[in-house]
Amino acid sequence: GKEILHFFYYKESSDCPEIIAINCFSANNSLSEIPQVRLSSKTLRQLSNELKLAYGSQIYEAFIESFDSTLHIVKDENNFFTISKIKNKLNISTIWDISLRDYNIESLIEKLDKLYNFVLKTREKIKEEYVRQLNEKNEKPFGMSDRPKPITYYF
Repeated sequence: GKEILHFFYYKESSDCPEIIAINCFSANNSLSEIPQVRLSSKTLRQLSNELKLAYGSQIYEAFIESFDSTLHIVKDENNFFTISKIKNKLNISTIWDISLRDYNIESLIEKLDKLYNFVLKTREKIKEEYVRQLNEKNEKPFGMSDRPKPITYYF
């Protein structure tokens, strides 16, 4: 089809210190009509791992729950992979989906792993910079109630 999956990384939001979001663009819908999926770095890694397991299997099915979203991954006997945003495990009503062949999955897994590594490196750089700034001011590290200033990164 003419669907596009768009992965992007936010540094911080009000409910989580890091968000990776997935938008699905379709020829029939505008961006505002299709709800995004929000992932943490943990669920981003889980998505990559589930796709790797599916790639090595004959038939596969998995669910990934993150924030208010549920992704459903299915590999059928014809080597088609379907990634869907669904309502939940009990109500598998599809909100959006995209079907990919195995060669597309290889590329997607590679890009997801790159994004995951980018998120980890960025997180470490932000921590290092914050500690460096604290050391220059001779202050103690921040507590749980303190939050660093929001920084937005685009990948």
